[in-house]
Amino acid sequence: MHIRVAACILLTLAGCARFRVQELKPTRVFAVPLLSAFPHLAKGSDEFTRPIQIAGITSSPAILGNRIFIPDPTAGMVRIFKRNADTADSVVADKLEKGSEATLIRVRAGIPGRAVSDDDENVFIVLHEGPAPDEKNEPEPPPERRTTDRFNANAFMDTPARIVHIKEDQLAGIFGREGGKEGPAFERILRLHAIEGALYVFHSVGGARQLSVYQNEKRIKQFENFTIPENDALKYFTDIEDMFPAGQSVIVSVVLRNKNTFAPEARRVYSWDGHTANLIYTIDEDADQFIAARPDGGFTVANSEDGNRMLLKIYSPSGEYLNNRLIVMPDFRNTWREVTVDAAGRVFSNRIYKGSFEVYEWK
Repeated sequence: MHIRVAACILLTLAGCARFRVQELKPTRVFAVPLLSAFPHLAKGSDEFTRPIQIAGITSSPAILGNRIFIPDPTAGMVRIFKRNADTADSVVADKLEKGSEATLIRVRAGIPGRAVSDDDENVFIVLHEGPAPDEKNEPEPPPERRTTDRFNANAFMDTPARIVHIKEDQLAGIFGREGGKEGPAFERILRLHAIEGALYVFHSVGGARQLSVYQNEKRIKQFENFTIPENDALKYFTDIEDMFPAGQSVIVSVVLRNKNTFAPEARRVYSWDGHTANLIYTIDEDADQFIAARPDGGFTVANSEDGNRMLLKIYSPSGEYLNNRLIVMPDFRNTWREVTVDAAGRVFSNRIYKGSFEVYEWK
């Protein structure tokens, strides 16, 4: 009798642990004056400077110690700020802006996109091909026809790109999908992860998606040709929405879509070693989205409960629902931008607020 009661108590406690919610608190780690990070926002539309809307800024900053690397696709450069500095200490670009006193880390002209860093002083920046922001491929329109959305940075985010490697404030290399400076460009880069000197690139090749692993700008491994069971493959279109490194394997998030309407009918999470795909979880709630793998091989699912709240659901490597973490964004929701979880499990988000570009870590 006592054993049975004890077992019931243990089961109840396990259930409570599963649905326990730990509220994370935001800590501001960087605040950079908005017009220092994105000077074009100060210029009026009557000047043909190709400014863009704040909501259109493509910015995925990389943090390395007391410095932050902020891509500015409109200017075609990445500005590097030290903590608490109001102006950029150095820039990654093909040339300095007029009057700038920053140190130049010279790279080829292009449109910078995502940027990531690791714990070994490496920073990797996606550099999209296409016209540089100051190139004029067509005549300037008369003043009455000039608009504020002339240059749309988002339009370049799906174009071919190479990756720039910065180490110790110097250009360490630039490479394409086969590695090496002269290798072909990536057709489309979807996500980057930098872990202990290795760079993981989730990208498209001829419409198929794969995860490539690089060290010293050389490709050392690929996770490609992911397949689901044949009966599902016949019924659905397989849309691989994410591949996230997890030790020697990969966590793959897949949307199974109706072949006729392309509407999503199921979401699944697999563990994949490059050969065998093991289903570990089926996402049942439409509002749940895979956001990241975890260092232990588990994964995190995000659910935006309402305008200012995001619930992070934590799962084990076997797909067991462990617990929850809650993010409550203070003040105005539209000042907050993306929420990301990195390969170490750290949660970040950035914000445009009171004239600053801010980055927060949630703990």
